[in-house]
Amino acid sequence: MTHAVENSKDGKFESIDHFLDVVGRRDFQDDTGFKCQQVTNAKRRKVFPSDWFWAVRAFCQRRGFEVPEHLFKGYVAPEAEVAPSSEDAA
Repeated sequence: MTHAVENSKDGKFESIDHFLDVVGRRDFQDDTGFKCQQVTNAKRRKVFPSDWFWAVRAFCQRRGFEVPEHLFKGYVAPEAEVAPSSEDAA
């Protein structure tokens, strides 16, 4: 069963802060092994380091959350998520 993502658009986490509020920062840190300072740095940068992907994915899957791929450094949005350019609109 997938948990509802509260206060989000399109069922996605809007930010790392939102993700941590919903999943629980302490649970996230305890389960993944990331230290408080590491998580604080990710929040400050507003992006998870790309090498955290597999640990975050496993955490989310164990708890029934959607994996917030869009919150990782180096994430490239699928074409459907990319806003049309001004040339496309013309």
